[in-house]
Amino acid sequence: MAFTIQKLDDCEKLGEQLYRMRKACNWTLNEMAESTKIQRYLLEAFEKGDYDKLPESLYARQFLKRYVRALGGNEDYFLHRFDQERGTCDFYGNTRMPIKKTKVKNFFSFIRVAKIGGLSLIVACIGIYIGWQVITITTPPRIVLESPLEDVRTNNATIAVSGITAPETKLSINGVPVLLNTDGHFNVPIALERGINVIAVEGATRHSRSNVVYRRVIFDESATEQLSQR
Repeated sequence: MAFTIQKLDDCEKLGEQLYRMRKACNWTLNEMAESTKIQRYLLEAFEKGDYDKLPESLYARQFLKRYVRALGGNEDYFLHRFDQERGTCDFYGNTRMPIKKTKVKNFFSFIRVAKIGGLSLIVACIGIYIGWQVITITTPPRIVLESPLEDVRTNNATIAVSGITAPETKLSINGVPVLLNTDGHFNVPIALERGINVIAVEGATRHSRSNVVYRRVIFDESATEQLSQR
């Protein structure tokens, strides 16, 4: 696919720029989904700015990076624009407040209150922090399956199971360990049996519970047999 360098307009939204770049390359959303192995609804969400339909920022940024690379764009530029528009990095934009002059009487009142409530506040903060750490460590990793979709019917004896998860996740498909890429992406061919196949993708980090995502795939050779009879 040939790429052309295009001047980007910072006044445009990220989605408008992606849409214009894709149109300039004469690619449809379906073609881009097939080329990048990213589901069409995710590409459409990027182009329309429907960020609520996207997964968590960790995974969304990986999808956007792959999409921009396929369009021949500047990955760092679009990731920066994505963070700005979605607000994933804007944690302290307007938190600075003007400093007011404090009277001496109010200053000593604050000290008395601080002495009374200081210990309780410290204990509460420590408890919240420990609780948050426990929840973070034990929460199962998120697994986003790009392929296959649910209840897919195919006449091929194999199917690719692909998706993305946290890079530190220990992943297995139908009990067989899977090696992840550095960005957490995986793509593994799975042999199918005739009829309904249940594919179980299971992942867990060192101290977390397991997360299992199931997909049913129907292997039906009838379509191939009917074509050969003709």
